[in-house]
Amino acid sequence: MKPFVTLALCLTAAGGLSAQSTINSTQKLAWAANTGWLNLRSSPEDGVVVGNYVFSGYVYGANTGWLHLGTGTPQDHVRYGNTDSADFGVNVMSGGLLRGLAYGANIGWVSFETVGDPRLNLATGAMSGYAYGANIGWINLGDLSFQLITDTIQPGADTDQDQLADAWEYQRAGGLTLLANPGDADGDGVSDLNEYLADTQPLAAIDAFTVGQTQFTKTQTGDVQFTLTWRSSPDRLYAIEYRDDLAPGPWTDSGLGIFAGGTGTNTTRTVTGPPTARRFYRTRVQLPLHP
Repeated sequence: MKPFVTLALCLTAAGGLSAQSTINSTQKLAWAANTGWLNLRSSPEDGVVVGNYVFSGYVYGANTGWLHLGTGTPQDHVRYGNTDSADFGVNVMSGGLLRGLAYGANIGWVSFETVGDPRLNLATGAMSGYAYGANIGWINLGDLSFQLITDTIQPGADTDQDQLADAWEYQRAGGLTLLANPGDADGDGVSDLNEYLADTQPLAAIDAFTVGQTQFTKTQTGDVQFTLTWRSSPDRLYAIEYRDDLAPGPWTDSGLGIFAGGTGTNTTRTVTGPPTARRFYRTRVQLPLHP
């Protein structure tokens, strides 16, 4: 029997930006014990937009009025500074942590902070944890009794129309001039677009989306286990897929489904299958809940 073989990694292409609320049309409510339900999609135009880096838009409560989660245009082009009233909002931090400030004229500041541990599940769009306002108490973003969900996560503005989100270009290269599509700023053979899709360093030739280690073993029951370790990002989703030949046609999910990358710079997963003469595996990366 030949050992299972790892095929080249696969990247999913980027898309565009929508100003419409991304919140699910039915699972759109948060709960505050002191003020009741808060609607994150009071209308498609005014509701909350969840992005890769920031929230924007408004939450409405009958007892609280409007709560502003941010403009969607942080001063540093990446995330809100939350140091003054001109640059406040809720940030999506690495791995989906929600941190920052929201403001309501009737209730004051609401904090998304470590104690309440508010977060966004990048694979499902479900939110959980609590935000806190001194004048209204805790706001529950979702638990076993109800869920608040975003259907998509917007990549953000792309003013130079190169399929690289502006926020990612500012974060990785300090502006919009060094990276381009087509282009390969660090000359490592991986395009700037593919560096963006994989969330690797576009100005560091030693950093790219690659498989670093594989391992092939047999179980006592005769099944075959194949372990892959690859360069990953906590802000991207992955899938492991296989085929038994390289003829044109679809790939099959390994059974692990789509999952988020680990908290470090590498992710390891093991798939199990029946004995076969050969099998080709690939790891596919994609932006989380991309529209």
